[in-house]
Amino acid sequence: MMMRSFSATTDRAAVARLFARAADYVMLEDGRAPDQATTDGFFNERPPNVGADDAVHIGMFDADHLLGILGVVFGYPDANNSYIGLLLLEPSARGRGIGGIVKLRGISLRGMHSYDQAQAIWRLLRLSFFS
Repeated sequence: MMMRSFSATTDRAAVARLFARAADYVMLEDGRAPDQATTDGFFNERPPNVGADDAVHIGMFDADHLLGILGVVFGYPDANNSYIGLLLLEPSARGRGIGGIVKLRGISLRGMHSYDQAQAIWRLLRLSFFS
């Protein structure tokens, strides 16, 4: 699995398509079909007192196919922790252990206060990032 950071500017359409493929999750979580507000929320919603610079949005790929998205904030719920706000996989990627791997790696992000630190840890744990 390859991962890369996502931008609201360049990756909004890909995230919207993933939400459409994972509409079952959105219906369960929000009680409605995914729409523009769903995509906007992925890029813009953060816990209180967490700035935009402390939020990371990541796309997870199998070759060039987007399997899932991951939203992580640093410094929440306190300065020494990180928080996975959303880990969403398309239905065909579920049950393959991807979520467990990412969650396990997420525990290792505690105390990481920057995206560069998180990348370094994830590389050590054999998850790949690309630009």
